[in-house]
Amino acid sequence: GYACVISSSPCSDITSTLVSLTVNPLPTATVNSATICAGASARLTATTSASSPSYLWSPGAETTASITVSPASTTTYTVTVMDGTTSCANSGSGTVTVNPLPTATVNSATICAGGSATLTATTDASSPSYLWNDPGNSTTASITVSPATTTTYTVTVTDGLTLCANSGSGTVTVNPLPTATVNSATVCAGGSATLTATTGASSPTYLWNDPGNSTTASITVSPASTTTYTVTVTDGT
Repeated sequence: GYACVISSSPCSDITSTLVSLTVNPLPTATVNSATICAGASARLTATTSASSPSYLWSPGAETTASITVSPASTTTYTVTVMDGTTSCANSGSGTVTVNPLPTATVNSATICAGGSATLTATTDASSPSYLWNDPGNSTTASITVSPATTTTYTVTVTDGLTLCANSGSGTVTVNPLPTATVNSATVCAGGSATLTATTGASSPTYLWNDPGNSTTASITVSPASTTTYTVTVTDGT
């Protein structure tokens, strides 16, 4: 206790009285920390020894024991806890560490029907893992695909250290093969015939398998015996 001395004048008797002063302890106040990927959320909870506690968080001004936050960058949250019986208060803090998402880009390609293309994921992730949406759910950085029609392929890249993931896409555009038909002909020995390629190709080029490897739409031939001639038509567009 404390001694309280009471005196009415310098000459009076001095008396003393013991006064009891109660000191209430501060409540404990602790907050968990968390690590998230950019765009995700974390739950922070205040733990306290206070009776009938009240809470005030900063930043945010929430008044519940737990809060859910989605910071854009690493942020420290502080809660002030007040004991409802003693009105004593204390503070605690928890930090939400925000890891960035890895980059994930994929090239695109254009092929002719029946062809193939290689798509490659590029990323800044550490020790990355890959998961494609191709038919085999490939797990390599590059895939080779042969789609029948124009198709978009997506890869999910996961950073091996932070476990944060991001996706990127590339499109394989499939152009149809041009049509190519050639007339047939019947000739007498020593005679000649004209063969003409017909096509729906834009700005076509031609390559025949005749002796001169002609590059015109029509050729005139004089075979010594029955012969099949083939033309390859390439779409200029």
